[in-house]
Amino acid sequence: MTGDVRPSADQETLPSPGTMLRRAVVRHCPRCGSGHVFRRWVLLAKRCPRCGYQFNREEGSSLGAYVINFAFTIGAVAILLVFFIVKAASDESVALAPWLIVGVVVALGVPAFCYPFSWMIWTAIDLMLHGGRFGPSRSPDHGRYR
Repeated sequence: MTGDVRPSADQETLPSPGTMLRRAVVRHCPRCGSGHVFRRWVLLAKRCPRCGYQFNREEGSSLGAYVINFAFTIGAVAILLVFFIVKAASDESVALAPWLIVGVVVALGVPAFCYPFSWMIWTAIDLMLHGGRFGPSRSPDHGRYR
């Protein structure tokens, strides 16, 4: 007898951290790999359509996604600033207005573009940190994980 034992909902295995991050970067559920977790570009479904994982489980659970999105934006603005400094150092007659306009566009555009990616990356990190458990007691999420 081989003893084909399936893990219970409390013991289910999660994909590797690399797999979860790869799934997150393409806007798929880090837990099961399902797509279509966003109804529109920035409208996140309450639960994954395949495994039932609840993305926004408790108040404040989106803070990590906000921090990741903020880091993307600050990084993009910092790169733009470095380009401006290099350009200004080599050419004294650099006009400031076009750089400011581009800076405002980057500061507003990057968060809107990166929002779904930051949510899925944060979900992957949260799953890695808590092993699929959620809530104040970190009880398991009894979704339909396959």
